[in-house]
This record gives sequence, C-alpha cells and structure tokens, in this order.
Amino acid sequence: MNKLLITLILTIFSSICLHAQSIRVLAWDKDIAQRKLSIANDQKSQAITGMHHLARTQAIRFPAKSQNLRVVATDRLTEEGKPLTIAFTIPENIKKPLLIILPDEENPIGIKTLVIDDSLKSFDWGTILFINSTDQNLILTYEEESIVIPNGLAATVVSVGGNTRNIGVSLISEEKPDTTPLYSAIWKHRTDLRQLIVVLPTNEKTNARLNLKFLTENKAVAEAQK
Repeated sequence: MNKLLITLILTIFSSICLHAQSIRVLAWDKDIAQRKLSIANDQKSQAITGMHHLARTQAIRFPAKSQNLRVVATDRLTEEGKPLTIAFTIPENIKKPLLIILPDEENPIGIKTLVIDDSLKSFDWGTILFINSTDQNLILTYEEESIVIPNGLAATVVSVGGNTRNIGVSLISEEKPDTTPLYSAIWKHRTDLRQLIVVLPTNEKTNARLNLKFLTENKAVAEAQK
C-alpha cells in the first residue's frame, strides 16, 4: 500500500472521528432497562442495547450536530401504530454525553430524559456526581465541608480531595437543617474511582429516609477498556 493511499485513509478516518459524536445510556431503574428503545436522528435509528440500571451502555455513535435527536419507544405506539418518541438535546459544551432515561408515567411514552456531562473534565477520578431526584434541596456534609445538592435532577459534582481514606457523610434537608439526617454513613474515598450517585426518596418503613443508588467506575478498568 503506497504512502498516498495510507494518507488518504488516515485523513478520511480523522474526518469521521471529528464529525461524529457518541452517547452512552443509563437506565434509571430495572423497568426502564427492559424497555425497547432506540435513539434516532433525521437519518437513522439505532436500538439501545445492553441497558442496565447500574451500568452505562456501549457508546452509540451518530453524526455530530445531528438534528431532531429523540428516543423512540418501539414498545409504545400511537393510535396510528407508530412508535412514540421524546426529543432530547445535547448542549454544545457537553463533549461526552450520558443520556439518563427516567420514568414519567404522566407522558404517554412513559419516560423523560436527562443529559449530563460524563467527561473526565467535568467528572474526574476521585469525584462524586450527585443527581438529586427528591422534591427538596439537600445538604451534603463530610469532614468540615457542607455542600448544597439541589433538587430538580441537576448534576452536582463534589470533589472530596486528598488521599484515600474513610469519611463520614450525611444528607440533611436544607429546609430543616437541625433535624435528624435523612441519610448517614461511612464512605471510603478513593482517588481511582468516580461515582455517580442518584438520591431517591423512599416510602419504605426503614431507618433511612433516602435511598442512594451508586454507579461506580474504576480507573484501571476504564483505561484497560480503551
């Protein structure tokens, strides 16, 4: 193979990489993970495979700046027999999007979407990304620090800092900061992990008044999979 052909192939490959984007998907719960969903743009539709409530899917690639991005539900149809859809957008500042698919039974499609930045620039090793799905703002306290974790599904990144160690953490209501913590535990902070933590309300008759779902990624494993 001559040098000109090799150069042409590399140029085409680089152009494809520069003009493509990938997105991973996280199912909110087991019910969502079992849905038959696809991601579509104006040109094509790709099935979301391998959905799980505790792990990201493999990357789904599509052209950068695709128009009319949407989730297509092939398991819920209109009266005309066409799959229901729900649109989503990827903000320009997000280079490594994670699409979280949440339940929403008030919508005929039964879901809603949330796109967060899953890049190391935003969500680095040794940090924690909180998503608060409760109806109240929470205050996270650990060691000498206190940080507000707002509700409304906003993504809040917390950088604990320092070396690997055990830390005591608690979550309390911002409206009632003097009451008993809604959650408390001892966590092990590790600089080689990053954790996505979803804060969920609970109606269970237990001591905890919040449920936390942990999605942990290990640096060594992630680098080995590159």
